[in-house]
Amino acid sequence: MATGKKNAGRLIIKIISRQKNLVVIVVIVIVGFSLIHKDSPRNHTPNRTEPIFALQTSAYPQHGVEPEPIRAPHAIKTSPLLLMPWRGPVEPQSTPPNAAQVVYKVSTTDPVVFVSIDDGVVQSPEILDWLTRHHLPFTMFLYNGVIKDNYQYFAKLQAAGLPVENHTLNHPHLPKLNLDQQKTEICGAADTYAQVFGRRPTLFRPPYGAFNVDTRQAAAECGMRAIVMWHATVDRGVMHFQDDIGHLEPGDIVLMHFRPEFLQDIQVLTNQVQQDKLRIGRLEDWLK
Repeated sequence: MATGKKNAGRLIIKIISRQKNLVVIVVIVIVGFSLIHKDSPRNHTPNRTEPIFALQTSAYPQHGVEPEPIRAPHAIKTSPLLLMPWRGPVEPQSTPPNAAQVVYKVSTTDPVVFVSIDDGVVQSPEILDWLTRHHLPFTMFLYNGVIKDNYQYFAKLQAAGLPVENHTLNHPHLPKLNLDQQKTEICGAADTYAQVFGRRPTLFRPPYGAFNVDTRQAAAECGMRAIVMWHATVDRGVMHFQDDIGHLEPGDIVLMHFRPEFLQDIQVLTNQVQQDKLRIGRLEDWLK
């Protein structure tokens, strides 16, 4: 009788032990499933700060030209989110007699910034593709010396909504030239672009941002409404600001260049514009 009770007790202990092991196994399975489910791509919530333009950032394959951008499926659809439509006539800018006004920043309360691209040295198909697909109204300040053998490239950009403006014939340091020489550079480029692109430029950017009193007079006599400077730049993937604020504000003019790093720069710029809750406007519409 005692032996039977003893055996029964051992059996109960074994059953309890097996149940404990089973509980441990069940807990492990549940925890493991939860971890797997948590990391599943299906449950991934996109970061709101992810760029709307997904670009390839690997090294250039050859000849210093950046590779074809990776086209995010929503890239073209989202580009209008960066576009600030013109809201009608704005107050004309005052211009001193016989001198073009100098503009570093547009006076506006609209949540808008303006993007300008200088020179025209790099004329890659990747840059052309990006700009013609997204139709953002960047202003091109081109100098004739580097574009004269490929006007068609910039005519395509103009057709996509990028105005062609004046950056001289040969990109000289203007303060070293006299008034007549400066007029030759500025008027010469304006006359050439009127013939080539069908529109005479009305805005002027001096090479290197260097100008003097003669430059302002020459620009005015060549029909330029304003000498356009800038308040921020993006260069080789880095934003630079001309103050300690560290962000873009309404009316800011941003300077870029046609460089091998253009697609990288455009990614940085569009991210900054979104971060600062701004849009990109057509400079010619706001600067009357």
